[in-house]
Amino acid sequence: MRRAQGNLNHDDVAYIMQNGEMVHNAGAILYFLRQKDIPHTDGQSRRVRRLVNVAVMISSDGDVSITTYRNPNALKDFKKRTKFIQRRS
Repeated sequence: MRRAQGNLNHDDVAYIMQNGEMVHNAGAILYFLRQKDIPHTDGQSRRVRRLVNVAVMISSDGDVSITTYRNPNALKDFKKRTKFIQRRS
């Protein structure tokens, strides 16, 4: 649902997951596509250029897509998040 609001289709998300930076943190995995992650063969494609600065967050087991969003600082912000969640018993 959120993907449709951001005008991203399944192929766009797959491209970001294949070529973007991957970071594990706080029980989730973030894929983030930076300009330097785009292969030279795809660099002139308008479709690919619009995916720069798009983040795709999925569950830690890789089964569930949590959200997608555009944010040039998403990678930096995600790395700063608390790595472990402490639960009270």
